[in-house]
Parts: sequence; C-alpha cells; structure tokens
Amino acid sequence: MSPLYEKLCALLCLTLSIASVSAKPALKLDNPLLQQALPSEGWSAALMRFFRPENLAMQVAGGAEIEVPNDEAWVTFVVEVQDADARRAQTQVAQRSSASVAALKGVDPTAQIEPTRPVTDPIFDASGRVIAWRVRQTVPLRTTNLDALPRTVAQGQETMTLSAVDFRLSQKSRQAVQPELIQRAMDDLYGRAATIAQAFKIAPDRLRLEDLSFGSDPSGRSSPIALRRGAVGTGEVAPPPPTLDPGTTVVYQPVTARLKFGP
Repeated sequence: MSPLYEKLCALLCLTLSIASVSAKPALKLDNPLLQQALPSEGWSAALMRFFRPENLAMQVAGGAEIEVPNDEAWVTFVVEVQDADARRAQTQVAQRSSASVAALKGVDPTAQIEPTRPVTDPIFDASGRVIAWRVRQTVPLRTTNLDALPRTVAQGQETMTLSAVDFRLSQKSRQAVQPELIQRAMDDLYGRAATIAQAFKIAPDRLRLEDLSFGSDPSGRSSPIALRRGAVGTGEVAPPPPTLDPGTTVVYQPVTARLKFGP
C-alpha cells in the first residue's frame, strides 16, 4: 500500500467521522468524486485494509496472588501513670518502661523494642485548674518468634497495657515468594494477550512486547486484634491474653504491558 493511498484512507476516515456526528452530513458515500478516489474493492474493504492489526497497540494488565502464612508480629504496649507531680510521674513511667523492656527481652531475646518519647499532659478540674499530670509512653515490639509470642504478651501485660497486636508478613518471606509470583503474573499476562490475539484471529506469535511494568505490591495485612485499653495501673483486673492467630497475607503482584501485533 503506497503512502499516498494510506493518507487518502486516513482523510476518508476523518471525513466520515465528521459526517457521522453532523446533523447534515457533508459527505455521502455515493458521491461520484469519492467513488473515483476509492479502488474497485470499495470503501469498506479499503478501510479494513488500512486498520490492519499491525497498526494496533494495546495496554494489557495481568497479575497473580499467593496466600502466605504471616510470620511476624507487631505488638504495642502502653505505660501510663497519673500523679500530682509531673516529674514523679515521668520517673515512674521511665522506670516501669525500662523494667518492662528488660523482662520482654528475657522472654524473647530476638524481639526489636523501641519505646517512643513519653508524652506529658495536664489534667484539669471543672474550674480549669491543673490537678494532676498524665504521662504516657508507647512500647512497640516487633518479633518473628511467634512460638514465644503468648509468653511475651503475658509478660508485657504484667506491667503495661496491651494496646494492639498486628500480624504481618516479613520482608524475607515476601522476597522468597517473589520469583513464583512474577512467573504467575507473566503467565496471566501472556494468557490475556493470547485471548486478545484469538479474538482478532491473529497468531499469538505475532505479538510484540514493547513495554513492561511491574506495579508495587498493594496487598493488605491481616486485621489487627481489637483490644480493650487497659487496666494496668488503674486498679482494675488486667484483661486475659488475647487469642493469637497469625492468619495469612495475600501477596499480589500486578503487571502491565504494551503489546503490538507484528508482521
């Protein structure tokens, strides 16, 4: 097909598009000039030849997911003290936090524990006068030793309030499933591309990969266990240890490709 002929077909497509949306079409297919410009095969066949699959590019999205048992726990403890003297309350919180961290390390030496900076807030009476101070410190713990987790949680509850437990998939486990996940995602992508080729009645081996992009992993985490805020230091009976079920995480890998039909 000559370049001049392709330009003529393109001009024809544009004219037909304008005519289709106009109340009074500017061009009719039975126009003598148009009939002379087209080959003997007719305008329909000419357009079909111009829009051959070699000119078609498409975006194809695929993906794969794998369900993996969680192997990491994020536990949040809280130390809170109220006292009429702010410095005394701060000292008590520091002492209790330090002793609690040492006790937790005794149960799980591999745990990563990094207490946050204590926060001190005034407590007012009805007239707006400061009557006491509340000092609160969060003690987060991260561990992959799930076998010792029930004992770790129980130990922490002896001196602190258990705020939340969240199970996740460790980075090491995510990396371990990545090769299989990518392979599955690519299989899904090629399967979708083959289906498109079949719909166009084109051989799948004529597909050409022009661009490939692996998206970030948007997989969710298991839901954190809801816990009643606590009783330690308030004179109430401490709540019992929660049922610790790690659950699973579904790791998803999206992939997008730009494909084109080759000759």
